[in-house]
Amino acid sequence: MATVIQIKRSSGSAAPSTSALVEGELAYSEDRSNSGAGAVLYIESIGSDGTTQVIDKIGGKYYTNTVDELLTPAAAGTAGALELFEATANGSNKILLTAPATLAANVTYTLPATPTNSYLAGSYQ
Repeated sequence: MATVIQIKRSSGSAAPSTSALVEGELAYSEDRSNSGAGAVLYIESIGSDGTTQVIDKIGGKYYTNTVDELLTPAAAGTAGALELFEATANGSNKILLTAPATLAANVTYTLPATPTNSYLAGSYQ
């Protein structure tokens, strides 16, 4: 006989309380009033102190949509890209990192541990 896994669900967008779940139990907030835009999957676990129950967000439509908005998947003739946006209160500008269409080998860019110019140091306003 197959094991049945049940997930508690709600039509709202709020996280469940620790009293609503037991350790390892899943819950899904559907966010029905917002067409599921804020839907999140949760699991109850024990915190780093080893005793306190915590509710952890582990996935859902909200996270899938967020990642999809930041990544441009590679396709035939188009390289993949990563978009990093400024704070929404400041506008809609972004940094776009795009791979070249052709690479001879893997390329790694390592950011410095300490900013090396005024733009990276945060003095650019």
